Amino acid sequence: MKKVLLGFVIGFMVASSFAVFATGTDIFTAQKATFEIEVDGEKFEGENPPLVVGGRTYLALRDTGEALGVPVEWNETERKVEIGGNVEPTAEPKTEPTATLVPESTAEPTQTNIPNPTPEVVKPMKSLGLFKIRSESLDSMLEDMESIYEYKGEIYLSRRAFGSYGSYNGTKLSIKLPGQESKCIIENKRIVPEYAHQDLRVSSDVVVKLSAFNLKARLDHETGTCWIEWIEEP
Repeated sequence: MKKVLLGFVIGFMVASSFAVFATGTDIFTAQKATFEIEVDGEKFEGENPPLVVGGRTYLALRDTGEALGVPVEWNETERKVEIGGNVEPTAEPKTEPTATLVPESTAEPTQTNIPNPTPEVVKPMKSLGLFKIRSESLDSMLEDMESIYEYKGEIYLSRRAFGSYGSYNGTKLSIKLPGQESKCIIENKRIVPEYAHQDLRVSSDVVVKLSAFNLKARLDHETGTCWIEWIEEP
């Protein structure tokens, strides 16, 4: 049962701000309460207003029973007020909503297999060895010992081997071969990946992708010679 906040009293409730009550020779004045009544944190408003008599608050029996969840009924046969017990309230009882049971589905959920993408395996740049650079197609190639590299199926050669075919203007390092336009391999200290890659041996230097310049390397392991040739004659 909810906490009893108010006392019970049998009396007449009036709508005016003041009411006069007489009990024997005693006469007292009741004043309409100007404050709110809360039950379990919620404002309660009954049919009749609460009255204040001599500093005490009084509420009609039926309103008090409603606030406390206790049935209050008038027994006309026995001329008495019945509170609680087996008294059947005159108001229609509240009915709880009936829950509808939904049968569980026996179907198996469809599983969607999403294939995981296979990550690309990129092998690091590999050195194929140190070779003597030779070329019958390019006269200005430096005939010196240089390392040949392989990366992603492409052959790379140090930019130093291109000799006078290379030029630098302060911001760009370019290579211009016969019959081709000049191609920039370094611009503003950044390597252009379409044409070059960082040298594995000297981090400050770059190696050039031969196929980007219509070139290929023919390696002669017996003599330790790398022949630089055209893929297609310009």
